[in-house]
Amino acid sequence: MTTLTIFANYCINDEERFLRLKDSFNSFKDVNPAKWVVNVRGKYKSEVLAFLKENVGDKLVPYALESKEGWFADCKEMLKDVHTDYVLPWVEDHMNIAPISDFQETLDEMKESGSEYVCYSWWVFGKINETYADLERKDYKHISTFVLDKKATKRLRKYTKSPSRLPAVISHVGIFSLNLFRRVIVESPGFMRWYPRYLPFDIEKLSNETKWLPINYAIMRHELFCSIDDDMRVPGSSLISRGLYPARVAVEKEGPDALPAKWRVIFRTYIGKYFPEWVYDMKYNFSLFRSKLKRSLYYFIKGI
Repeated sequence: MTTLTIFANYCINDEERFLRLKDSFNSFKDVNPAKWVVNVRGKYKSEVLAFLKENVGDKLVPYALESKEGWFADCKEMLKDVHTDYVLPWVEDHMNIAPISDFQETLDEMKESGSEYVCYSWWVFGKINETYADLERKDYKHISTFVLDKKATKRLRKYTKSPSRLPAVISHVGIFSLNLFRRVIVESPGFMRWYPRYLPFDIEKLSNETKWLPINYAIMRHELFCSIDDDMRVPGSSLISRGLYPARVAVEKEGPDALPAKWRVIFRTYIGKYFPEWVYDMKYNFSLFRSKLKRSLYYFIKGI
């Protein structure tokens, strides 16, 4: 039997986010994980922990950490309670929309194939998976598997010339092998980071962050989870956009808007496509490095 830990470290500051958390929980609670290792911050932390305790009982390992060292430091403290085959970082504004049997069979297929990672959400009508169409894969009922290494990432250029349009190598909404999850938490983010230390988003690794490769990778062959309100650049793909979830009120996002500046869009669309691949890669990687360094220095000076 494949074992799973649900792992969460989130800030719940308003009623709408708490309502979405409960709906998300109810959508996949019957997967019956070994543990729920959960850290809650924010105004609703007592209510969230009480809700989870009532619903999962002794399987809950509760935390209320909010150290000055930030999100990753608190996650490292929580790792001592994680010992299962796989770990699912639970993001409360994504919901399971597939039968629970699909979820459980997906875990078994990952273990059978030796897969270390699969993104469990952001299906966006299958558009993300078009990226990997040219790679040699082994198909199971619910997942397709392959080795994602530097050679494979170069082949992905047949999908798009712009590396900025490729999916992240690792997303927050992933099912991780225990070893990969520990590595991501322990080694991230270092001095160079995109976000303040209290935010979780540096868990995501962009397409140029090849230090994490190779990974025994899996992709979903059908939709498992879906974002409640984020269309992920594909209009109509979220649950609210599809009319499958009530649009009660907007929630404040925990982090800055990540939409690209206008000049970057113009470059990618009208200019960048005429550059040789290696020139564009060099420019892209340098731009990322410069932007990340500027942010990191700012956070260091501000102490955030």
